[in-house]
Amino acid sequence: MKKTIFFLFIAILFSLCTKKEKLKKEETVVDVNFDSNIKSINEGDSVTFINLSTSDQNVTYEWVFIGATPSKSSQKNPTVRYNKFGNYDVKLVVISKSKKDSLISNSFVNVKAPAGKDTISVNFDSQNKSIFEDESVVFSNLTQSSDPEVSYEWTFIGGVPSKSSQKNPIVKYDKSGNYDVKLVVSSKSKRDSLIGNSFVNVKSSLTKGLLLLYPLNGNANDYSGNNINGTVSSSATLTSGKSGMANTAYQFIGNANSFIQIPTEKLKLNTFSYCLWVYLDELPAFGNQYMPFAIGNTGGDQHIQAMNNVTDGHGWAFGGYNQYYPSFFKSNQKTLEAKKWYLIVVTRSNNKASLYVDCNLVAEVSSAQTVLPSYSPNQVIAKLGSRYDGTFPLKGKVDEFRIYDRALTLSDISRLCGKEPGLDDELKL
Repeated sequence: MKKTIFFLFIAILFSLCTKKEKLKKEETVVDVNFDSNIKSINEGDSVTFINLSTSDQNVTYEWVFIGATPSKSSQKNPTVRYNKFGNYDVKLVVISKSKKDSLISNSFVNVKAPAGKDTISVNFDSQNKSIFEDESVVFSNLTQSSDPEVSYEWTFIGGVPSKSSQKNPIVKYDKSGNYDVKLVVSSKSKRDSLIGNSFVNVKSSLTKGLLLLYPLNGNANDYSGNNINGTVSSSATLTSGKSGMANTAYQFIGNANSFIQIPTEKLKLNTFSYCLWVYLDELPAFGNQYMPFAIGNTGGDQHIQAMNNVTDGHGWAFGGYNQYYPSFFKSNQKTLEAKKWYLIVVTRSNNKASLYVDCNLVAEVSSAQTVLPSYSPNQVIAKLGSRYDGTFPLKGKVDEFRIYDRALTLSDISRLCGKEPGLDDELKL
């Protein structure tokens, strides 16, 4: 019996090795490389490229020659001509039956201008073409000129400044969109230009650091891309939202069984922003409060409060338990209004927590040292509609709830109040 098992084991091992060998043989190995007979030439001269690529299968070649004639070739060792001075990239793609690999060599060919000829080759780039609103782009001027004394005229659509004569300007973009950049270079006797169409992509700052987004349009699914979908209790129902459209918000009926529970694995943050639209059907009873949102457990939580003459405050408030430091708490001390939509934003970073109501900073609390939110080792629970344990349930509505892993700026919060056109497309709502 032992011999039978031993031989069976050997047979299986041999079979696996054989299959592995077959797989190895089927794999295509492609190593892309090239050189040329010359790299520095004069205008009108030609370069012959030497294909050094290797492969264990038959392959085809796709060459791309920026600024050359021809600009493309499928020959193994092509010859191309360059008519205008400048530095030019070369790209080679090698394709087998099962694999495709490529190599780009930047500024591989240097084409020199004739002696005494005034020549300009305009070019520019940047390391950060995709940015968020209120960020800047540092432009790199790659222009080549036979005359060392040239002037630059930059035009930045949507940028601040919109024009510049600096060689390598820094430009800030305040609004999302795709923007062209134009550079005109002038010498004593020559002028040339280049336009980079949609060269700068500016993304909405409201997508930066976005961890969770519940539009609450028919469900509690997360549209941030992080898949932190909420679970709706049977006593929380769809209702009209801040836009007045049906099924664009959730109604909470003021008891512990009316809530949306939120997974918290990614939400135990030291720096954050909580943003939500809240509608109070009626005010809390005198001396009582609602908690439209809270995250925490018996060891502490971070929460938003709507209070009606509670002992420790009045109006909208933020409360946050801290590690080894007294709790943060601050209210705006202003009487609440029922049957009105409010935008409530809470930000926390390092040693400070701020409360914004309808885009206005209404309360702020801080410490002289950096302090962190406090939770116990027990499970952390997050809920819309009540505190983590079901206390202080909301009687009202919630629409468009967000969590960020950063403290939003006042500019960001202003954008939330008047959400700019096109953001829904950017967030795929």
